[in-house]
Amino acid sequence: MKSLFFVLLLVVSVLVVNAQEVEKSFAELKNEGNAALTNKEFPKALELFEKALVKWGDQPVVDSTMIYNMGYCALSAKNYEKAVKYFDQVIAMNAMKINAMFGKADAFRAMSNNAESIKTLELASTIAPADAKVTTKLTSAYTSEGNNAIKNKEFPKALEFYEKALAKIGDKPIVDTSMIYNMGYCAMSAKNYEKAHKYFDQVIAMNYKKVNALVNKADIYRITKNNAESLKALEAAYAVKADDPKVLSKLATYYVGEANSFYAKGSAIINKVNDQIKAGKLKTTEEPYKQAEKLAAEEFKQALPLAEKALSFDPANAGAKQIKTVCAQAIK
Repeated sequence: MKSLFFVLLLVVSVLVVNAQEVEKSFAELKNEGNAALTNKEFPKALELFEKALVKWGDQPVVDSTMIYNMGYCALSAKNYEKAVKYFDQVIAMNAMKINAMFGKADAFRAMSNNAESIKTLELASTIAPADAKVTTKLTSAYTSEGNNAIKNKEFPKALEFYEKALAKIGDKPIVDTSMIYNMGYCAMSAKNYEKAHKYFDQVIAMNYKKVNALVNKADIYRITKNNAESLKALEAAYAVKADDPKVLSKLATYYVGEANSFYAKGSAIINKVNDQIKAGKLKTTEEPYKQAEKLAAEEFKQALPLAEKALSFDPANAGAKQIKTVCAQAIK
């Protein structure tokens, strides 16, 4: 009989304990959740907060701080969909709105949904345009998206995001020199040459990647048939770094091109009279042939110093060597 009484007493005790566990109040569950949050036990804290939330039933939830903490715990526990849900509730309650938007943006970014992350930060910027933290986070998001686009060679898209970041910086001093260089590169790759010059000029003024910026400007001038400005840009790059292989190669290429234009004219003159000789219409002893030789020699004389100039920058340049040899022999 005593044994039976003991068993019954034990069962009753367990039921009482379980009843006490079930009957924890909202405040108790919330406090336990806060303690877990303080200890960075985010999944446990979220579970306790959600149990506390059940206590509210169908009544409107007014404890915005707890809901925010639930979003934070979900984010920290990498439960990103729940994080977005709870941060949205906080935003709807019009409490801790900006911080909740930061959390929501971070959750979207963690889910690789950069478009929604940026959209959330843009909304935060609309609500609090003077908030420095909002501006910093949105600027960083734009820059990051630009970097992703440039890696994928989506140059117009990258330029668009970089320009959005630049607009957010406003009148403040620009410290992200690499972004400005990338803007020039993207504009150049997208064939927006006017913008490319503008951004490369800014980079040069900032004394960042000066040689590369000048070389790129030279390439743009060459593409747009402005050889004089192309040479100026290359000479400016040479003045900054006279031993840069890229600069030396491009200067050599420039002068080979200039030499070749004279060489080609001289060759065309000689080829024309040679064709007449082959056709029996002209002899090498006749005056028209001698005049043609003189005219060709004048072209070769102009080509020769340009080829030598090219070789001064790149002694191994095959084109310059060939032009020099042919021209030197032709004007002996």
